Amino acid sequence: MVRAARDQFASPELRKLLETTPLGNHPEMLRLFFRVGKAITPDGYVPGGKTRTPQPFYDKTPGMKP
Repeated sequence: MVRAARDQFASPELRKLLETTPLGNHPEMLRLFFRVGKAITPDGYVPGGKTRTPQPFYDKTPGMKP
């Protein structure tokens, strides 16, 4: 996501600056590009379908202790 935002919005000069100086690894710079990337990424599709019945975490056999 960070790389996609950088590639889409940063000029070649800014990309060179980010790659050749510590600025490219600065947490605030990464946060900026992460937020931009998140804003430009399309929402994902969450498919519907059958629901699963959760399995118990322990054996319910009579006489067995959990």
